[in-house]
Amino acid sequence: MMLGDLLRTDGNRPEAASCYLRVQPEASEFRQAGVNLAETLLEMSDLAGSELQMARHLESFPGERLIWDELRWMCFNQFRTRDVDELSHWWLKGHPDDSQALIHLLLGVFRPQVPQEGADYLRQIDEQVPGQVSVMRALAWAAWQSGRIDESKRLMNDAWQLSADDPRTRLLSAEILIEEQDYEAAARTLGESPISIDGEVFGGQVDRWHWLRSRILQQQDEMAEALSQLERAIELRSNNLEYIHARALLLRQQGRDAEANEAFERARAIELCKKRFAEIAFSGAWQRPSPELCVEIADLYRQSGDPLVATFWRTWGDSMRFGRQTNPLP
Repeated sequence: MMLGDLLRTDGNRPEAASCYLRVQPEASEFRQAGVNLAETLLEMSDLAGSELQMARHLESFPGERLIWDELRWMCFNQFRTRDVDELSHWWLKGHPDDSQALIHLLLGVFRPQVPQEGADYLRQIDEQVPGQVSVMRALAWAAWQSGRIDESKRLMNDAWQLSADDPRTRLLSAEILIEEQDYEAAARTLGESPISIDGEVFGGQVDRWHWLRSRILQQQDEMAEALSQLERAIELRSNNLEYIHARALLLRQQGRDAEANEAFERARAIELCKKRFAEIAFSGAWQRPSPELCVEIADLYRQSGDPLVATFWRTWGDSMRFGRQTNPLP
C-alpha cells in the first residue's frame, strides 16, 4: 500500500496499480487500496479497468460514496443515462437520506450529457488508451445521435470485434440496426436468449432485451409474440413510457380497445409527469428546494411509477418542514 502511494506520487501509475492489486482482502488497507486502484486507473485514462474496479468495490463496500460518485460521472460522460438511473436507485436504497443523490437522479435523467460536448473528452481518452470498448461504444452512440451513421457503424463494428459478448455492445448494436431497419442483422445480434448487464449496481436491465426483441418481432409480423415480449419488458420496468405507449398501439391493432385506452391513459399520465420533471430540472428550482417542491416531486415520482424515490423525496420534504438537518446540495 505504501509503495503504491509512493509510486503514484512519482507518476509511475502502472506500477502503483500493480501494488494496490497485491493488497489482500484480509488486510486493513484493502478498502483504501481499492479506492486508490480505481483512481489510479482513471488517472491512466483506463476507463474500462477503472469502471470494473469501481463496480466491484461498491459491491464489497456499498457505502463508498466517492467511488459511487466517480462511477456515476463516468456513466454520465459516456451517455449511459439508464446506468446513471440504475446507479442512483441502487445507492438510494442504502442511503435514503442522501439528498444530493436525489438531485443527481433528477438531473442525470432530465439533463443528460450532450453528444457534441461529451464526444471531445472521449476522443481524447481514445487517443491516449485506444481499444476500450466502452469508449468506442460511447463515441458510436454520439455519432449516431449526430447523424454520422457511417462513423457510428464503423465504431460499433470495432467494439464488436473486440468484445462480441459484451451485453451493452450487443444491445446498442441491435438498437442501431433496428433504427436502420436491418431487422435480420438486429435479430442475429440480439440472439434468442435474454441478456443482462453485469454487476448488481447496474440492475441487470433485462427489459431492454425484451423491448428490442419485441420491436424485431413486430417487423416480422409476429404480433402476439411481440406483445408478449413487450409485456415482459413492462413487468421488469413498469414505468417506461416508451414501452407502455408501444403496448397501447399493439393492443389497438389487435382490437383490444379497452386495454389500449387504459394503456394510452397511463402513458399520458407518465408523459405529463416527465414534462414537469424536465421543467423543474431546467428551472433551477432544485437548487433551493422548499418542502412544497419536495412533496410535488414525490407525487410526480409516485404517479410515474417510482414509489421508492417518491418516499425519499417526501421524507426530505418532511425533514425540512420540521426543521431537521439535511445533506447539503451539490
